Amino acid sequence: MLMRFAILRIAIALFACVSMASEMTRCEVTISTSDGLRMRIERDGTISSLRCGVMEVLTTGKRGRFIVDEFHGTRTVKVKVPNGDFETDRDGDGLPDGWNIGSGWSRDEKVKHGGRFSMRVHIAGAESKISGSLRSPRIRVTGGRTYEVSFWMRMERCGGVYSPTGYIEQWDDAGNRTTTFVQIVFPNPYRGTKDWFKLTRRFTTASRTTNITVYFNIYRGYGTAWVDDLEVAEVVADYERLSLKCIGIKRIKDGCTVTYEAKALKLVTHLQERDGYIAVDGNLRDMSGNDRALRITFALPMDALGWTWWDNIIESRIIERNGKPKLYARTVPAEAGDGMISAYPFSALDARDGDVGISLALPSAQGPRIFVIGYDTNLLAFVVRFYLGISPITKHFPQRAWFNFIIYRHDPKWGFRAAAKRYYEFFPNDFKKRAGFEGYLNYARLEPCDDEGNLHLRDAVLPFYTDFGEPFEYIGHFHGCYCTAFEPSKEKERRPSDEHVLQFLRNAAARWRYNEREYAPPREILKKFTLSEDGKIRFHRVKYLKGTHPYAIGGKDGWFYEFRVNEDPDVSDWLAMRLQRLIRQWLSKRKFKQPFHACITIDELCGYTGTGRGIDFRREHFTLVNHPLTYGARTGKLAIANLIYDFLAQVIHPLSERYKFLITGNSNFFNRALMFRFCDLGMVEWEWDRDVPLRTDIYLRTMAYHKLYRYWRVLKGGRQAEKDADAVAMHLKRGLLYAIFPSVWAVQVVGGDLERYRELYRKYVPLIERLSLCGWEPITYAHSSHDVVIVERYGSFHDGTLHFAIRNIDEKAHDVTVRIDARSLGIDDATLSRVMVCELVRRASMKVRRSDGTIAISFAIGAGETFVVQVCTVNQFIAFALRMAEYELDRASRALVTSMTEVDRNIAVAIKERMERVRLAILSGMRKPQILREVRHMNEALGGLNAQIDAKNPKFKEHLFKRILTQLGKIAQLLAP
Repeated sequence: MLMRFAILRIAIALFACVSMASEMTRCEVTISTSDGLRMRIERDGTISSLRCGVMEVLTTGKRGRFIVDEFHGTRTVKVKVPNGDFETDRDGDGLPDGWNIGSGWSRDEKVKHGGRFSMRVHIAGAESKISGSLRSPRIRVTGGRTYEVSFWMRMERCGGVYSPTGYIEQWDDAGNRTTTFVQIVFPNPYRGTKDWFKLTRRFTTASRTTNITVYFNIYRGYGTAWVDDLEVAEVVADYERLSLKCIGIKRIKDGCTVTYEAKALKLVTHLQERDGYIAVDGNLRDMSGNDRALRITFALPMDALGWTWWDNIIESRIIERNGKPKLYARTVPAEAGDGMISAYPFSALDARDGDVGISLALPSAQGPRIFVIGYDTNLLAFVVRFYLGISPITKHFPQRAWFNFIIYRHDPKWGFRAAAKRYYEFFPNDFKKRAGFEGYLNYARLEPCDDEGNLHLRDAVLPFYTDFGEPFEYIGHFHGCYCTAFEPSKEKERRPSDEHVLQFLRNAAARWRYNEREYAPPREILKKFTLSEDGKIRFHRVKYLKGTHPYAIGGKDGWFYEFRVNEDPDVSDWLAMRLQRLIRQWLSKRKFKQPFHACITIDELCGYTGTGRGIDFRREHFTLVNHPLTYGARTGKLAIANLIYDFLAQVIHPLSERYKFLITGNSNFFNRALMFRFCDLGMVEWEWDRDVPLRTDIYLRTMAYHKLYRYWRVLKGGRQAEKDADAVAMHLKRGLLYAIFPSVWAVQVVGGDLERYRELYRKYVPLIERLSLCGWEPITYAHSSHDVVIVERYGSFHDGTLHFAIRNIDEKAHDVTVRIDARSLGIDDATLSRVMVCELVRRASMKVRRSDGTIAISFAIGAGETFVVQVCTVNQFIAFALRMAEYELDRASRALVTSMTEVDRNIAVAIKERMERVRLAILSGMRKPQILREVRHMNEALGGLNAQIDAKNPKFKEHLFKRILTQLGKIAQLLAP
């Protein structure tokens, strides 16, 4: 009996296994979102259909699929360089044909590397100067490809600020620059005298690049240098396409799990519907036990020729296939993967008939990834690619890596703007504005403000700091992912070797005595320094300094080292402990009790993700990393993709949530895609795109959404221009379009005179605060009659906060008409006739026409000018003035916090609560006589509070209360008989 029962149980189990296997191998799954995105996954793991409403997207006859390629290194194919060896001189002028030869350069037949000639440049003496340039002929290349440029150099007694070197420039056929950087620099590690050595630089061309030039000079230096034998080669990646086989598909809630195998590799993917999008999560596991460099591509085959690819909220391209295959993508250079990384974590691809808008995007919570999103004309597919490294030595996830992305629809009428809006809605916590007010001053405690209302900028003291903005209370400063050391030395001609630097650090660590105030003890640098793909120590800079330099510790001459370091708290917990100490000190003496009124500042927040400036190839660090590895574009060696992510994710951000402080972060390039969620107040100190500065501002606002941003320097045409009065004025107008706060410290310390611009700051900073308070919205529901006149929307009509910022980016004035879609903004036809339009910058005259659900505004706008237009009813105008009065009262309470008693604070709170009650009542229809009575009561209450506060600087107090009364005065002025 027992035997028969056991046999029965075995039979049932076998039947269950067979049934499960059937479920794993024979089902097809359809996943649908509430807005009509519908995907069908077949039993072989391919995607046979993707519909947006009734429109089928997969139109090439091929199926959507995953593609896995394993990287095995690179090979090079030589590119023709016209007269790269300087040998040809057909016109007999003694100079190489085709080259543009600047002052100081000559052909040398005595000193050469190869052939009969080299080129020589000389700057006499020991004073740093700039030589003329030696520029090559145009060299034909293809956009989106990786190239290696090399040349030979010789130096004799070279010194000064910089060593002689070369630079790469990228162009299109029309002679326009195509890159974010004006040039790519060849780092020259040598100084003094050195016989022939080779400098090589690998880079990926921009998608629009058709040719490059290479030029050489001595920049801010002296001595003699020779160059010879310029060569260019295309770098071709050696990828092995792995045969990916589906071994099972299983239904799960709202989706399915698909499992694939390929060459000692298992890929498990989960596809699920989640609140308006399809989420795809992938997990890779290696069974070989080796390091592996893998490119994972998810491809949606679609015939998108003639469709629109969006590079950002303003710039787009029509997809064409006229020549070599190309990738339509908004990328920037990287030293990982295929040599590039997408600038934005989301995308927009729109059908030519306007029926379909489709997006691929990455959730930022997965951590740093090297990735590319784009349309590949070779595959005829919309693709997202991940560049992942797998290693057995990653202790937290040996032989594994993972990734995730989402697929969603957007309104093709608004393209990238609509894609951005949906992305913000899907991941609201990434864009949550935590700041307690619209402040921006006091980065690294360089712009402190005292209780008497003074702004301190190095040796200058300016009264009434609120004319320039507001500071956050300062907690402490962090470098980001670099730290420094100084070694006294009399040997200035020969740069120290890595072995020398390591021995210097070991000796310094042995002598070191505990000092908790030290930012980077030598023993911690030894733990944290990173390595390049060639196994060399990664430096940001190595420079010989005179003893008078502030970085020259002890007042001696010597070498200054700035290391790229990995700030993972598992590598070194020194900074984590430092932050804890700073927080304790701040809590013991904090000025404000309100949340998110104080901040820490970080010099480099994005961590140089994936760029040539610092991914980490040091294998000791792999054992401690908490996110998947990537691999180098040149050798395929594995690397850590980001140097600061773990410190932010595990230490700074959790503590900021617990203790309610903000994170201010300087960022240095378009590679913040998956780091932006940690930053409350972003900062930019140089022009990221010198040819099209607007791209920088677009990126900052798109990635910040409602969060705060500021300029640290005055930017003009790729240079920092604090001494240029016109540039200072223009950067205020420029920042107004995207509510980016202006430079302050640099205008005073570098430019020499912030006071002369006080009236400009008093004019523009309150408007930037106003727009920031309303909040930028990507979908404008407005169009300009001129492409060079940009329109951006802030706030909503429903909330009574609707504003438009309008900027003419052209070099000449224009007569413009902006048409606003009133109905889409929630303005019904009955309300339309009562809507008023007010220009707030210059009180510019505007012709307003209202008809058929549209408001048309016509006006003249000067070159570089920015207007701010408020669109509202009379009651909304009054309510918003009251809202700004509340804000000014809060500002006064912050500025006078040390002078106000508890009674004063309670009175201020009561006045603000009354303002808010009245504001809401006005929006509900409160009538004119009652509004005027309430305003009189508020004026009286504010007068009493003003008289009661015993301020340290009565003039500053009067200044603050005048700001409040100015807002209330707008109400009385509008309602006056």
